[in-house]
Amino acid sequence: MKRLFLMFVAATMAFASVSAQKYTITGTAEGTVDGDTVFLCKPQGYGLVNTDTAIVAGGKFTFSGNAPAEGYAMRFVRPMHAGDSKGLCMAQVVLEEADITVKTYKSTPKYKDGDVESTGANQKLLNEYRAATSNFGKGMDDVYRLLIEKKGTKEEQDAAQAKVDSVQRLITVAKRDFLTQHMNNPLPICDMMLNDVFRQLKDNEKAAMLELFKQKMPQSANYKRLAADAAASAPTAIGQKYTDFTMLDTEDKEMKVSDFVGKNKYVLIDFWASWCGPCRAEMPYVVEAYDAYHQKGFEVVGVSLDNKKEAWVKAIKDLRLPWPQMSDLKGWQCQGAAIYNVRAIPANVLVDKDGKIIAKDLRGQNLINQLKALLD
Repeated sequence: MKRLFLMFVAATMAFASVSAQKYTITGTAEGTVDGDTVFLCKPQGYGLVNTDTAIVAGGKFTFSGNAPAEGYAMRFVRPMHAGDSKGLCMAQVVLEEADITVKTYKSTPKYKDGDVESTGANQKLLNEYRAATSNFGKGMDDVYRLLIEKKGTKEEQDAAQAKVDSVQRLITVAKRDFLTQHMNNPLPICDMMLNDVFRQLKDNEKAAMLELFKQKMPQSANYKRLAADAAASAPTAIGQKYTDFTMLDTEDKEMKVSDFVGKNKYVLIDFWASWCGPCRAEMPYVVEAYDAYHQKGFEVVGVSLDNKKEAWVKAIKDLRLPWPQMSDLKGWQCQGAAIYNVRAIPANVLVDKDGKIIAKDLRGQNLINQLKALLD
């Protein structure tokens, strides 16, 4: 009987321990009235999926539930007014064992992320992470507007892009340094921070960051994914010899990358698709680079991730792309993209006259600056 009693006590204590892992979110949302709905949403693919619902009462809303067993989960608080979220901003919160307070705002005069305060360590660290970069973008609204609206002269556009690139680099360095400084006793949220900053890092910085996570947080899901991705990219990393592949051109004739590499030219292997908006926006820069440096020893080989030939050929014509083009019309199953571990487009690889990869993902004016250094 005593043994049964002790087992009951132990089970009760274990249940109490588990049940204590709760979160509570209390908030206010500008632009809502009593009776409006607020959703708690999780990211899924390129959208959000509702996971919980609250009704505004007395000007406030409340969510509560069990904290995630893995330590944290990212969620968005999305308010609605009369069934519509238009004009209302969201807040991103960390679900963990904590009392969380949220305030969301109207999106006028401009979008403003919601404020989140929490007793949880992960949310506190995330707030510090964001604060570390919050000042870099101040005063940049006119610069962003000039680029988005494509106003001004070519020189003004280039200067604006250079300024944006400079600010983005400052933000990346600040994020990198913050994460590095907080890896002695890493919290689960560091996994999310790794994913946030990793793509913007330079190759040597990526290697150092992966090594740090290998030592300090080897069970991180994003570390495992990014480390596997880095291993897959190693054969085509900067400094390696290029890898050849064969596809068909627009006339259904075989074309190889080696038809152009090693012919005393610098060759840009340019991955794109007709349906890719950012790819199309990037093309004027590639055309400018081609026009300026083709006669000096620069070639472009376009590799399309299209799966419809008609759309591919039409885009080449519409965008006035004069360089050789190839595709296997397999979309994301494109052989060339698989070889070079291309996970997002636009993407490119610059190969030197000896067939060595010397740069990757040169965007906008950066491509022209690279060619200027090599060929002028």
